[in-house]
Amino acid sequence: MPARASHTLTALLLGFSIPLVVSSPAYGVEFVDSPAKTAGDQTSGVLRFEVLDHTGNPAPARLTFIATDGTRPSLFPNTQAAPDELAVRRNVIYTLSGSGAVTVPVGTYTVWVSRGLEYGIDSRTIDITEDGEVIWTPKLKRELDTTGWVSGDFHLHTLTHSGHGDSNMPERVISLIGEGIEFAVATDHNHNTDYQPVMDDLGVPEALRAVVGNEVSTPIGHFNAFPLRAEDPVMDSNITDAHELFRLIREQSNEFGTIPVVQVNHPRWGGIDYFGVFDLDPVTATTPNSRFSYHFDSVEIFNENEGWGYIDADERDLSIGSGSFSVLRDWFNLLNRGHRIAAVGNSDSHDVESELAGWPRNFIASTTDVPHEISPAEIAANIRAKRVYTTYGPIVDFAVNGVPMGGDASTIPSTEHARDAGWVDVDMRVRVPTWIDCDRVMIVVNGEIVKTIDVSDQTGVVRLESTERLRLDGDSWVSLLVEGDDPLDPIVHTQGRPIYPWAVINPVWVDADNDGRWIAPVEQARMALRQNRPEDIRRELIGKAASAWENTLIAAAESDTFHEGLIRDALAHTARRVRLAATGALQQQLQRMRSQGQKLAPHQQREWINALRDARALAGDDQHLRMRLLLALDAAGDDRVSEDAIAILTDPKQRTQLRNGIDSMLSPLIKGAFVTRWSIAAYFDAPEFGTLEQMMAPAEINPYAEQYESGKSSEPIRWTTIEADDEGYIELLDLDPDASHDHAIVTARIWFVSDGSELPYSFGADDGSRIMLNNEAVYEEHTGHSAEPLQQIGTLYPKEGINLLTVTVENGTGGYGFYMRFFDEDVTGNITTTPPVQDSTPAR
Repeated sequence: MPARASHTLTALLLGFSIPLVVSSPAYGVEFVDSPAKTAGDQTSGVLRFEVLDHTGNPAPARLTFIATDGTRPSLFPNTQAAPDELAVRRNVIYTLSGSGAVTVPVGTYTVWVSRGLEYGIDSRTIDITEDGEVIWTPKLKRELDTTGWVSGDFHLHTLTHSGHGDSNMPERVISLIGEGIEFAVATDHNHNTDYQPVMDDLGVPEALRAVVGNEVSTPIGHFNAFPLRAEDPVMDSNITDAHELFRLIREQSNEFGTIPVVQVNHPRWGGIDYFGVFDLDPVTATTPNSRFSYHFDSVEIFNENEGWGYIDADERDLSIGSGSFSVLRDWFNLLNRGHRIAAVGNSDSHDVESELAGWPRNFIASTTDVPHEISPAEIAANIRAKRVYTTYGPIVDFAVNGVPMGGDASTIPSTEHARDAGWVDVDMRVRVPTWIDCDRVMIVVNGEIVKTIDVSDQTGVVRLESTERLRLDGDSWVSLLVEGDDPLDPIVHTQGRPIYPWAVINPVWVDADNDGRWIAPVEQARMALRQNRPEDIRRELIGKAASAWENTLIAAAESDTFHEGLIRDALAHTARRVRLAATGALQQQLQRMRSQGQKLAPHQQREWINALRDARALAGDDQHLRMRLLLALDAAGDDRVSEDAIAILTDPKQRTQLRNGIDSMLSPLIKGAFVTRWSIAAYFDAPEFGTLEQMMAPAEINPYAEQYESGKSSEPIRWTTIEADDEGYIELLDLDPDASHDHAIVTARIWFVSDGSELPYSFGADDGSRIMLNNEAVYEEHTGHSAEPLQQIGTLYPKEGINLLTVTVENGTGGYGFYMRFFDEDVTGNITTTPPVQDSTPAR
């Protein structure tokens, strides 16, 4: 044994020197600091570590502990063992200084050390024995130079201010620094959060650029706004008109003199989906709802660690969670219509470990790489300029004819590059940390992958450095997608599905005909339809890219001319997107004909119905295409459609397979009618969400009383009559000017006449609810969510004669209301809100 000795090491903590007395008899060094008791009362040993970066200095990092069987063990119950230095959960420890000692339960583990995606990783298998010590000095090499770009996560939460998740404010800051994030936007729900005071308290005031933001969580979706001022009043979260909301966000002040960014979050995530709420068509990117606005700056293509939004469930066998349609495809569709919106991706992390901060992240062009010197005004401007991309690993340099992402290029001939007019050179350099997989780089033109470059056999950091020459047929946008097939485990662990190393790069817009203006692909198609005969259009499309067909069909759907031949050709096309666009075009054109008093000749109707039925039989398990074909059949006048829709909803297997977005398409196909007039008693108090699950509301117990004394306001609650909106929705917001609709309960009642037959119905409520028929509960559900018309499909068993139906809905916060539809229109014609002679049967 060497002679025992002691000395003091100095840890360089992000520019701050901190003396650290450490020890190890084996190394002749005596430790005098005691370990953080992260293992709590479990039998444990000690891991002493010092994570060194490429300069040889201690650096913030994450330690991830994996059991010998490959699972993520629950090791660290004492999450607050060292709250100013560590962020601890389950099998993860973030270290702010890079040096420390922690207790670890006895066992054998592989410990991985990481610091985001610009660094390499290190690992070691350790054996922890009772009261034993292991010393480890892992080294992290900086593998990627990202000069000119800074990494940012624009969507972050804390339990402190969002009320869910598990990360407190210091833990959020420590985890962000440990993941190498340089620009962090705090976006707690309806709260202007500022990380800077916490950074000051932790002694790391310049570790990253912290920006005040707010996830404005409204009944029409969730939207991030930044930069803001922490001290300013929080914006109204009850706004239901996107034009008004986006104007309000842009009117917010900040210390940087810039207009705040408007970012649309998880727009297809069921219940909080901006695109879904306003029925944005997932093929045409249009909506009839005038309250929808396209005037936002960016949209999340990736949300959470899983990257929800990227996948189309009908094209790839991967889970989409609670999503509906592909946001990536929505973005393509918006670009094809000329809406220049930036693609971004964010962690939406509410937690320390279960959803990691910084995965995915964005890289934004910046004139400085020093975190605390980053200008939020410059970042906001570069988001709007599309000088940003989102990634799980790939670092991408991309230009078209020398113009970088976000810019406008032309195809003016170049003698220097031996390039003729109409041609473009796509310059690409793709770098990836050595521990991250990269298999393909895809060039996307107007939403279609026109070339896939296989890089699966490449190793090292640089996986591709290449120029590809393409010919463009017209004004276009050009983008890149990058994908790897090997998941990021164990650094980013599998959750709802494996986490893959993907990247989405914002486009370059190319003026292909060099006339000085860029015309969107859908508008080009619209112009061609106006200027050419239908048969010439069909002939011109032969052999053209699927995107040309798709954009032509979208334009044809909005045309006054019935492009029957084009649609027939497209229904037989090999590309799924073309067939989707064809069914939508047919549906829209037939509906227009009907609204104008025109209709198909009987033989035409039979031909179309037969063709659509055949196409549906050949659509397999493609839910979206099958539903589009059903909508087209309805427009064609097929009287079997309602039966088909009800069969889907009432068959348990088919019903459980329906995903968000598809089920809402069924609603207009079902016969019957919404119950549009109700008698309402509001608001009863619900001090905590879940009150309705624990007890009955007074108006449920005695639905015949004229008034109730136990309301939220000082005034008695009396029955009033309310009407549904045009979509059958009963809006329960703002019924009582003297009482808040948050944490409230409303009871609605009607009486209807029945011959005693079974009565199928559909129902949906925001949030928890209970339905009672003749004072007996027939349905109840008590979780928070938005209302959808087909949330619940059931059958009522009324008695012969007059029946009392009550619907009681409890609201947590935000949106509030319900839908109720009877599938028998005869019953909806025999409804009253006026009480008959009271039924003496008590509620139970």
